[in-house]
Amino acid sequence: MRRCWLLLLIAAPACAQPKHMRVIVDTSESLCQSPGTDRPGNVKLASALLYDLARRSMSVGDSFKYSFFDPGWGKPAAGLPTSMGPEITPPTGSAGSQAFLQKLMDQPYNAPQTYFAPGFQHALDELTSPQIPANALKAIVLLTDGLSDLGPADQAA
Repeated sequence: MRRCWLLLLIAAPACAQPKHMRVIVDTSESLCQSPGTDRPGNVKLASALLYDLARRSMSVGDSFKYSFFDPGWGKPAAGLPTSMGPEITPPTGSAGSQAFLQKLMDQPYNAPQTYFAPGFQHALDELTSPQIPANALKAIVLLTDGLSDLGPADQAA
């Protein structure tokens, strides 16, 4: 039986340090196929709640981005894939929040495999880039049912 693990971060009080969060959302087919572990879309709902909590302490210059699994990932091969699926960035104000929420909830569960490493690597590359200040508060969050198709390789990455 698959279990859905969820990590929620409580937004810290606003501070002078810039804040940058990357959220990797598992959109693998296993979450919705029978028996499925994500009914009725709890991973997406948790994603929306996470942003709602985090945005209360965000200010100009902070960033928050969602990345989804790649629907083009094939069966496990010699190495891990490096691609990611679509990305969406929430609006900075309340304008457009309904459209953003709809876009988030409309993300299909269409990734045939579950690989964590590409998402972590992509987020790490962004958060360590010169565009993000070295003193910034940085967070990477993975929302998943916890079952990787390449367990040891994903854990090593």
